[in-house]
Amino acid sequence: MALMLEGGGGMDMGIAPGGGTPGGMAMPGGGGGIDIGGGIMLLWAGGIGGIGGIGGDAGRALSTMEELFLTYDCSVTHSDIASGLLVELSRCCGGGVDEEGKPYLMSMLSSRANSRSNSSVSGAATPKSDKSEKTLPMMMVERHRSVPDHLKELCFEALLGSLKRLFHGVESLADDVPSNNNNSSSSSQLRTSKNTKRNLHHAAKLFNEKPKSGLQYLVENGMLPSPPTPESIASFLRNGLVVGLNKAAVGQYLGELGKSPKDTKPTTPVYEQDWFHKELLSAFCSSFAFEHQTVLDGLRMFLATFRLPGEAQMIDRVLQSFSESVSRQCNESYHNGTLKLFSKDEKKGSDAAYLLSFSIIMLNTDLHNENIREDRRMKLGDFIRNNTNYGEEISDGRDFPPEYLEGIYRSIKEEQIRTLGEGADGSMTVERWKDVMRSSSAVSQTTLQTGSDVKDLKELLLESSWQPILSAVSGLWGMVPLGRDYQANDYAVAAMAVPDQNNGTSMLGARLGIDLAYEMLSGASNLSRPDIFQDLFTNICYMSGLLGEYNLPTEERAAIFINSIEHQSAFTVAVNIAEENGDLIGLDGWKCVWAMVFELRDLQLLSGGRRPRPNIMKESDDDLLSPESRADFRQRMANNWDDEFDGNVEGGQARSLMSFMFGSSGSLEGGGKNNTSAQGGGVCTTRSLHGKEEHLIWDDLASSDEEGELSNSSSSDTEYLSFPSERSRKISSIGASFDAALVYESTLGNEEMGVTGLERLDIIGHSNPKSLRARVRQRLSQLVDLYGLIAESRYLSEEGLSDELNSLVEIIRDSSKKTSSMMQGSSDDDEALVGLPLSPASEAFAEILLCEIALKNRDRFALAWNTILRAHYNSRLTYRPSRGSSEHHGDKEHQSETIKLTSGIEKCVTGILRLCVWASNRNMIANEVLPTLKILHPPCALIWSPLELNLDKHLAEGLWRIVRNVDGLGGLKGGLSDWSGILGLAEWCAMRGGLRSSALGSLAEDDPSLQAFRSLHLILHAVELKDSLRVDRCPQIVRSVRCLVEAGERGHCPKLSVAGLDLLQVLHTRMESVAAKDGESQQLLNCWVPILEAISEPAEKSRNGSVRQQAISLITDLMLDRHGSSIPVNSGLCEIMNNICIPLAGNRITDLLRIPYDVQSDLEETLIELELCISLLFKPFLHHLKALISVRQEFVGIWISMLGIMTQLLGEESAQDKEVNGAAREDVVTRAKLFNTTKQLASEHLRNAVMVLAAMGVLIEDDDSKSDAQEFSSVTWAAIGSIGYCKPYLEEWKSSACL
Repeated sequence: MALMLEGGGGMDMGIAPGGGTPGGMAMPGGGGGIDIGGGIMLLWAGGIGGIGGIGGDAGRALSTMEELFLTYDCSVTHSDIASGLLVELSRCCGGGVDEEGKPYLMSMLSSRANSRSNSSVSGAATPKSDKSEKTLPMMMVERHRSVPDHLKELCFEALLGSLKRLFHGVESLADDVPSNNNNSSSSSQLRTSKNTKRNLHHAAKLFNEKPKSGLQYLVENGMLPSPPTPESIASFLRNGLVVGLNKAAVGQYLGELGKSPKDTKPTTPVYEQDWFHKELLSAFCSSFAFEHQTVLDGLRMFLATFRLPGEAQMIDRVLQSFSESVSRQCNESYHNGTLKLFSKDEKKGSDAAYLLSFSIIMLNTDLHNENIREDRRMKLGDFIRNNTNYGEEISDGRDFPPEYLEGIYRSIKEEQIRTLGEGADGSMTVERWKDVMRSSSAVSQTTLQTGSDVKDLKELLLESSWQPILSAVSGLWGMVPLGRDYQANDYAVAAMAVPDQNNGTSMLGARLGIDLAYEMLSGASNLSRPDIFQDLFTNICYMSGLLGEYNLPTEERAAIFINSIEHQSAFTVAVNIAEENGDLIGLDGWKCVWAMVFELRDLQLLSGGRRPRPNIMKESDDDLLSPESRADFRQRMANNWDDEFDGNVEGGQARSLMSFMFGSSGSLEGGGKNNTSAQGGGVCTTRSLHGKEEHLIWDDLASSDEEGELSNSSSSDTEYLSFPSERSRKISSIGASFDAALVYESTLGNEEMGVTGLERLDIIGHSNPKSLRARVRQRLSQLVDLYGLIAESRYLSEEGLSDELNSLVEIIRDSSKKTSSMMQGSSDDDEALVGLPLSPASEAFAEILLCEIALKNRDRFALAWNTILRAHYNSRLTYRPSRGSSEHHGDKEHQSETIKLTSGIEKCVTGILRLCVWASNRNMIANEVLPTLKILHPPCALIWSPLELNLDKHLAEGLWRIVRNVDGLGGLKGGLSDWSGILGLAEWCAMRGGLRSSALGSLAEDDPSLQAFRSLHLILHAVELKDSLRVDRCPQIVRSVRCLVEAGERGHCPKLSVAGLDLLQVLHTRMESVAAKDGESQQLLNCWVPILEAISEPAEKSRNGSVRQQAISLITDLMLDRHGSSIPVNSGLCEIMNNICIPLAGNRITDLLRIPYDVQSDLEETLIELELCISLLFKPFLHHLKALISVRQEFVGIWISMLGIMTQLLGEESAQDKEVNGAAREDVVTRAKLFNTTKQLASEHLRNAVMVLAAMGVLIEDDDSKSDAQEFSSVTWAAIGSIGYCKPYLEEWKSSACL
């Protein structure tokens, strides 16, 4: 049938009409079915210029679809013509929607299943869903038509053109301002009318199921008066077909008798009572305009609005009421008609109309019932005879003329009275459609006053069209929704078998689906309906097949995606839309995008070779580890992870090393069930079916199937297919690009055959790798710019940027919950486990993306850091509530648990370091970012870091990269917190260094302690940082250097220990100048004491003589410093002498004297150290003697301690000394002679001290007085006299002292 346009004409595509045929289109709400060609012609006719305008402005003409929507769909008295067209076009594109545009519950059945192959990539059997065995309901089969490809493309063009016209010029409409504020808003009227119509649709659904429910809904929502009147309900039944009233339900309700008074209760609604039903039926019949109509015309009109009930009594009541109404107005009426065939008596006229109507219904049944044989059908004579004489009491002798009855007979025979298929549940008749089109001139036209009104109209049309169009997209891609609501986000390819990617139908559907989805999303982004846009976008993401429960192993999931160009099409659309409209897709949209990317990473379908675009699989900064350290770290992590899962090294490591490099190794033990194994203390770890937990390395790029064997390239990158140049791909859409890629790939299979097929293969040359995996990776890399998700974030609004970052944070958070629960053996039903599963490698990838996006938005870094990043890093790396925290409340031992080191944790730590490196050069943000370094080391950090697996080298390299930016750090003017993170990290790195020395006496170049030394050395020597070294930072630096010295001891690297001691000397000098500048002696003391204590520790405990000598020498030099005079004597100098200098010298002398005389090794170093100890004992004493004398009691104690040490060193001559002195030749240097030289030196130092004390009046001549000086002198001379080596010189010393 042809669609009749205004002004006549039509178009017939030659497709048979009907609800279940390709051409028959069911119009919702009584709109009926139209010919597909006519519908397309109607859209094209107004797709450019439109058929209406805004307030008479022809420059802003509405499109045909908008005009139809405005005229019919926004009117409660007309059918939804525009929506109906969209539904039918969607069905012809393969969509599965009902008359309201809602999706059907679908099983995975499609006509395309027959064209798909049963083979699978890599020999993996492709699983079949249980749902594939289901059959579609009959109505569902009818709605999915087998449409030829050329007509399907025609319907697609109609939809695409309507969308382009709908979204054309939307940007300029929002700025329009109403010219007349007195006019009521047209858009408000449209929305009110559309909402009312939606409510009527719902009421009609309720009425069809149970009339009482529908009428009650109308009353409660104010669409019927309370209590309702018969006229109001009759109006609803009369006009309700356009909103979906079922004819059978209307006829059944009209024929009901209702409840009698004795059966009613006070709560019985009025519309259930018998008197109401009687008046309702009369009002319903009176609502028809039977003037100038014959009884037959009136009956046709009457029966077009409902279906007669099946019960005879009901039919009788309905026809009686109809006859009473029609007999007064029709042409046969004696009083008002032109034929005047009825009696003057209205009662008799009503009876005649009743009998005639009944006879017409029987004739209609008899002539058109297929079950009645032709020879038994009613003849014209029979019909005339039956209606010639009704009796005197009815006709008053006025029989119907034979020609009148003959006209009725022929009319019925030629045109059946139809009571089915003419409403919301079926296709309209031709006459009904013509009546609808002719009535358009009589429809009250709503004038749109402003561009804002037009935009509201477009939004209303978008509300009604997005689900049908989305269904068309899924139909073009051969996908079906597995839930009633599109928001269920559950799609499946119609047939799960491997498709033929070169199949023309698949390629056509992929191209058309891409362009339709892209146009829909791009256009919807310009309208103020983010909810619709986000629903559309989320559904497209789920159509990619990359989101879901992941209930298949990695190989099978990869095979499904590789062999489905439909899934690839959806992914292509989603990523391109995300790049262009990142502000609109919202938090859930970004989570879908990243989840798709992570699944592709796990399937190893992200390209990592040479491409024209930047590589998303590469960090913008250099790796913190050297290549050798990175390889070693990966292997140790793989071994550690394998041990966690398998509990045995022999059987698990090989498989783990393969799985972390190349993905899941296939089906796991136990079929589809999870496997658990207990290890050590009984902690259960679980292997999942999807195998994501086995992906450990975020950038593991493996060769694609047979690529590794075919490629002869020496490049370390994966080789990819060549692709046509940009100049050769002058294409107009993403769908065309996708189609061009498929066409180009299809030609590669014939390369080796040459032109004639007779050429030698060595002349043709070796073709590029052509595995399906390689083709998919190449195809996606050309059509999708994944790096753009990072780069384009610079142009997002603050809200859009927050959504993008928060999506990654939430994905990581949910993944960490799952991982923690899995490692602790908890159930999968834990309420805390939400979101999609994420592999450890993808979790690390997410951390990298988080950091990369932050670095791309440098001008808004402070916003991202303060609102998102700081909280994320703190939550991941600091306090964690333990599982038993509620039971052990208040017990510090159970307050927190350590963090398991995973790939994600590694990249989380490196992310902080990278951000700190960047922030160190930005003074405004550095003060906020750098203190976060505290969470990377104790006491804040809770990272589990044994020697076998730790992040020490990461931290050390990060520390060096931060510190070497001295220009940036020089701008840190804040308090201690600004530097505490850096210095704390230096201390930690120094503490963790020296654990693995490459050779005796040396450390690896990337040893954490060496990086810590470089950092501290630069901090202390850089001129740019001279103002940053403050007294309050001295203790932390001292602790760091002490750890450096200890690292040198652990690593057998004395050079590092000596270098650390030199740093302490530099620090002392720097702090000394700072304190002297401020004139604060107490500040100098607070710096001096920790430095001396730090130096004294290796001086006493180091295993290396050179380190001890350097330390003792440094202490001596520091004690002789010129600023030492400003240190308080009593609380400072005396304590240093008593607690550091004298005990250190005494202990070392004691240890050195214990060495046996026959041991000749390191003799020279021993003597040097003895001399340094003697110098440490006397030089500071003499240098500060004047100050020490001022505190008499402390001075005496210091001097007595020194005499005690000298007594030990220069005591009675030993037997060995006597023997050596008597027997040894003078030309032989023996150990005893060398020690004797040292004793001479010590006695000289003691003599000098005595002389100085005497010169200063501290030592006096012996007399009988009992003064303090006399007592001090007596003790001194008695002690010297007791020293065997000095006893011969006692009198000489006394006489010299008295001079």
